Formats: sequence, C-alpha cells, structure tokens
Amino acid sequence: MSASLYDPNCCKYDGSDKLPKTLSEKKKKYVPKNPNCKRLQHFKVDGCLIKTQTRCDYLMLNHTDSAAYFIELKGRALDKAAVQILCSIETLKSPIAGWTIHARIVLSKVPQPELNTTNVVSLKRMLKRFGGKLEYQSKKFEETL
Repeated sequence: MSASLYDPNCCKYDGSDKLPKTLSEKKKKYVPKNPNCKRLQHFKVDGCLIKTQTRCDYLMLNHTDSAAYFIELKGRALDKAAVQILCSIETLKSPIAGWTIHARIVLSKVPQPELNTTNVVSLKRMLKRFGGKLEYQSKKFEETL
C-alpha cells in the first residue's frame, strides 16, 4: 500500500522509529511502541481524511504487519467513540482491504461496569470480521506493535 491512497497532507508521521509520535488530545494519549522498527504511518482523520461526517481522530497504519488502527481520544462517551470509529472504518476501508483492522479508544475515564451498548457490540463484531479487536483504556494507552 502506498501513502498516496490516503491524502499525504493528512499524514502526521511516516517512519520506523522505536518510539514514533504520540497521539494526544486534552490529556489523553495513545503511545505506540515500535521495538522492531516496523514501518508506521499516522493520519489525521478528523477534519482531514474525513471532513464532513462522523469520524474518529486518527488512523495508524502498520505496513509491516498489514494492520490498521482506528484511534479515538474521547471524554467519557465510549458509545459515541464506537460510532465514530464504525463510521471511519466504513469510509476508509477500501484502501486497506485484506488488512487486520483494530480500534483503540482512550477515554478520560473508563465506564464501570463495562458498557456493551449496541454500538460497542457492533464495532466488536465488525472488527472480528477483519481479524481485529477493540481495546480501550483511560488517559494513557501504551501499546507495543
């Protein structure tokens, strides 16, 4: 897959650093760790790749493993974050057909007990079809790729 399939003006990082760019917004952070120096790209979705409809904040592509991560940095609304990611996947899935698709949500506070709303369940089912899964944490989400 080449970067030209998505608008290169929306690309915020393209490289294979061990500690690529942290994605952050209002004290919420998604921190990817890349010890094996895989080729990664981060795209701004909200207002760049998708401008006019419901959308998530970022899309991270792991070219080495053919894996895509749709990332939403959200307040407390897990259900709304699920909707934003669902819509983003529907809009952007064609160029990454055949890739594993994951969703990551960073909340200001994780709801207790775990909420399995219709939208969260729909997102989990969609991701399962693409071989991926939904994970969410509060404030700071660190993940080794």
